[in-house]
Amino acid sequence: MSVPVAFIDRLQLAHQIGREIVEAFDHPDMISDAVNLIASRLECMGVGITFFNHSDRVLSIFTENYGQSHHTTQKPAGAETGGDIVVWAIEQGVLAGNSGGELIGIPSFSSAQSSMMVPIKQSDRTVGAVYIQSEHSDAFDNYDRIVFEFLASQINFAHEKSCQLNLERKKTEYLSLVSDMGRKITGVLTLPELSCMVTDLIHQHFAYSVVALFLCDPVRPVLILKSLSDPYKDGGLPVFEQPNDQGVLGDVFQSATPHLTNSPGPNRFVKQPFGKIEDTRSELCVPVHVSSRVIGVIYIQNTDEGRLFDEVDELAMTALSGQVGIALDNARLFQDLKQSIEDHTRLQEQLIQSEKLSALGQLVAGVIHEINNPLTSVIGYTDLEIMRGHEGQTLENLNRIAQESRRMVGIVRNLLAFARKEKPVRERVNLNHLLNDIIRIRTYHFRASNINVIEDYDAHLPSTFGDPNQLRQVLLNIITNSEQAIRKGHSQGTIWITTSELVKDNDPYIHVAIQDSGSGIASSHISKIFDPFYTTKKAGEGTGLGLSISYGIIQEHDGRLWVESSSNQGAIFRIEIPVQTEEVMSESNAHAESAHPEISPKKILVVDDEQEIGAYLLTALVRLGHDVDTAMDGEAAWNLICQKQYDLILTDLKMPGITGFKLYNLIKEKQPDLLNNILVMTGDIINQEALRFFDETDVPYIEKPFTLKQLERAIASVVPSPQK
Repeated sequence: MSVPVAFIDRLQLAHQIGREIVEAFDHPDMISDAVNLIASRLECMGVGITFFNHSDRVLSIFTENYGQSHHTTQKPAGAETGGDIVVWAIEQGVLAGNSGGELIGIPSFSSAQSSMMVPIKQSDRTVGAVYIQSEHSDAFDNYDRIVFEFLASQINFAHEKSCQLNLERKKTEYLSLVSDMGRKITGVLTLPELSCMVTDLIHQHFAYSVVALFLCDPVRPVLILKSLSDPYKDGGLPVFEQPNDQGVLGDVFQSATPHLTNSPGPNRFVKQPFGKIEDTRSELCVPVHVSSRVIGVIYIQNTDEGRLFDEVDELAMTALSGQVGIALDNARLFQDLKQSIEDHTRLQEQLIQSEKLSALGQLVAGVIHEINNPLTSVIGYTDLEIMRGHEGQTLENLNRIAQESRRMVGIVRNLLAFARKEKPVRERVNLNHLLNDIIRIRTYHFRASNINVIEDYDAHLPSTFGDPNQLRQVLLNIITNSEQAIRKGHSQGTIWITTSELVKDNDPYIHVAIQDSGSGIASSHISKIFDPFYTTKKAGEGTGLGLSISYGIIQEHDGRLWVESSSNQGAIFRIEIPVQTEEVMSESNAHAESAHPEISPKKILVVDDEQEIGAYLLTALVRLGHDVDTAMDGEAAWNLICQKQYDLILTDLKMPGITGFKLYNLIKEKQPDLLNNILVMTGDIINQEALRFFDETDVPYIEKPFTLKQLERAIASVVPSPQK
């Protein structure tokens, strides 16, 4: 049987076409080019090439019809569309024939009268088909089938070479990515920066449509979006989180296995995290591991039909995710270590500050005792002179002495508040109310200094239990400092005061922030700002004790006081104190003030080694109608007690020889009936020995310096006059 010349010519043309197809195997549009080449050279009305992905069961269809090229992918959904029949035909290798009209499951061309399809095979497996259509009836014969089977083999050969080349390119690119990422992320130890670098590097190397990193929250069972590649992050990283056991992200996180699909279905996400999910053509999601623990998920999305994911992508990204996991865990460990160091440093600074305050407290304890004794005499004699009925300039001068003496008492009280070791008086207090009172009092000063005060108080700020006077002193001191900072070199300024509630370690705290627009505090001064007697103010403008005392008061309330500032940027003083839900009652003092008493004449023994105090008390008490004896030490006092009967023994504690402590024990042992007639006066109330003595004996006491009226009330509380 002779072979038709036309067949030989057509076969030679097919060889030429096949050679060109094979030579173009590395062209990205190799299949589309092959379709166009066959259609033009063999003068076919329509040509199509179909490849079937057996793993994803997805058809890729390339067609050419009168110069119009098309490329589509589809996942056969059911027999009613013919899709499953085409898949079956490809898998069975029965795609060959000559028929009129439409091929099942294949896009048809208008006016086609006959069609033929031949399989594309890899080894013994059919992976696709070449099909042609003609506008003539019975246009194809066995010779045409031989020609197109040859072209199918050439297409398969070129396709295999193209796939192998793409595979090698992809491996090379992944190796480059791994090397690039390993080099760049090694020195990055902050989680936000590292997260962004991971998604950006993957996106830069492969230009995927979306690369996103989700990390599991350490406390809540949710996955949180930490970084996102272009183009979606241009508007800023969206706030997104979802339960870590729902949707495709939750499936990958819980199962610790990758997810790859080139035909993603709907409802893959609990909610849409970014972009148009419905445009996705290929999707890869891999878990991020640290050892055997999954800490997050890398999600990659493609909208390009020509860039479908395969097993190489899955394996490479799975390996890469392990490297990412180690880097993220290192960053987390570094952050934890950094936080621990900062916490340790802060605690160390607090300890140093506490030790400084403790040392100063001991110094203050000794100074106060030395100040209180002469101050008691000054106040006492001034009261006595005022009682004489002086008039005119003399009375005015005496009142000034009394006023300044009481001012000195206030300074001593501040020193006591600074050095005192016992807990402050506690009662329910609302810091919003304290701030309102302070601002109202300072309104004139603010207006005169052109200072605008902006208040932003939490309307639901809880009350706490504390010492309102001490807390008012702290707030007033800080606000006054802010006012002075603004006036220093500024004609006007602003003070911002905010209050809020915050939760730390599940415990509620009250937070107060006082910010000013002043010149700020230089970094060299920040570490010393709470040191006792440290001040940057001019002489006469401050003692350097205000912030030290404030620091101690806040510590006594189990809180924190710190400052944030830099030069020329103002300062922010922040206070945190815990919300106390139960009242801490202060110990009642036996010398609490009562109404001005009327005391019947008493027999009183005054014991004090300070001659001036003894002389003053003798004069004052005699003027009040009492019969008074004095003794300058405990031994002389005990001799008098053994000789006479006294209604009241008014004694100091620190004396040479027999001290007030020993005198009390002598009375307790020899004359216990007199124990209830003892009133202690002391200027050393913060002395630990004195504090223990008062705790153990519950003896009433009055603190030096005191006024004459205060002394009368204290005496009346010990030996009250009989009711008339």
